[in-house]
Amino acid sequence: MPKKKNTLISEKYIEAGLLLLSDQKDRSKILYEEIILSKNKIYSILALNKIIEKSLLTDQDKILEYFNILQKSKFSEDQKDLIIFKKGLYLIKELKIQEGKKILQDLIDKNSNLKLIVKELVEKN
Repeated sequence: MPKKKNTLISEKYIEAGLLLLSDQKDRSKILYEEIILSKNKIYSILALNKIIEKSLLTDQDKILEYFNILQKSKFSEDQKDLIIFKKGLYLIKELKIQEGKKILQDLIDKNSNLKLIVKELVEKN
């Protein structure tokens, strides 16, 4: 990705954070969604995290769609595993426990670098 585009995305991420701090949640959410759709290797994952963490979007299907977009993006295997891990945790949090656990088990089965963390988490629950 060209450096200029990366800089624009980072500025957009900062702006979204400032909007969030000034309680302009709708405008902030729009910027975070744009960042997710940009498929930026750093900021798109952070933007999705922020949307979930701050409950900026409650539409479960839309959030899962964003996870799927990021999973299909040209990220490293470790980044994709992290996205899958977060998706599994999100599903468990949203009481889709079996679905979430299956995703986490798939990470264990594929011998992901996150295997030990995921295994420990699955065994506790």
